[in-house]
Amino acid sequence: MNWIVLETQERLRGQEYQLSERKSLHVYEILRAKQGDTLQAVSLGEAKGQFLLLEEPQKGKKLRGEFLADTIQLATNRPQNLQLLIALQRPQTSKKIIQLAACLGVPSLVFFIANKSEKSYLNSPIWQEEALLHESILGMEQGGNPFPPKIVVEKNKYRLRNYLRSDSYFFQPDSKLAFLGRAEAKNPSLTLVFGPESGFAAEDIAFLQEEGVRGLQLSASILRTEYAFAYAMSQLELLRQ
Repeated sequence: MNWIVLETQERLRGQEYQLSERKSLHVYEILRAKQGDTLQAVSLGEAKGQFLLLEEPQKGKKLRGEFLADTIQLATNRPQNLQLLIALQRPQTSKKIIQLAACLGVPSLVFFIANKSEKSYLNSPIWQEEALLHESILGMEQGGNPFPPKIVVEKNKYRLRNYLRSDSYFFQPDSKLAFLGRAEAKNPSLTLVFGPESGFAAEDIAFLQEEGVRGLQLSASILRTEYAFAYAMSQLELLRQ
């Protein structure tokens, strides 16, 4: 936890907050902070600043602190020029993807059911709104991004037509190996489509190609979906920085 994420339900009054048990325990056991210390913090969807500890951290005690007004910097709106469409993954993989997306400030994630997707994964409690926010906050605590990604689950892959644009690419080992910079140079706004862990079925590829989505090979090695996701985000971050 590099950043404290301050949530609405933790606010007591003004800029004073009482952290959850999980966060309080982390401050006590891992950060080993003391009363009077300041920690990096973000208020959910709003701002960045410094959080002053108003009392001595203790095990089993919810910690009070103040989001210092003179340090608060309102967060600018996140860029909307990146859209990620990801075939349904096993819950643990989905958690990793959500956390990384929240860490990096990805504005939206659309999970969809591809032909080879395991539909039973939808029965996982991870898809409940509260659980999605929890995973997002874990990522935001790492990267200091104030905005959780908007997460949508589409059960009909043909509804992806609502998201696909002329600047859309899907990743497939049989496609041509290419650096994302070539796509980025032509299209500063991108939609990237990631397949299920077993890969896209021929029917999925045909559908995407009919919609004008172009195939790219991201690496000479076959990557797990969460690795491919991190690999692609790393390329884009280098380009955009």
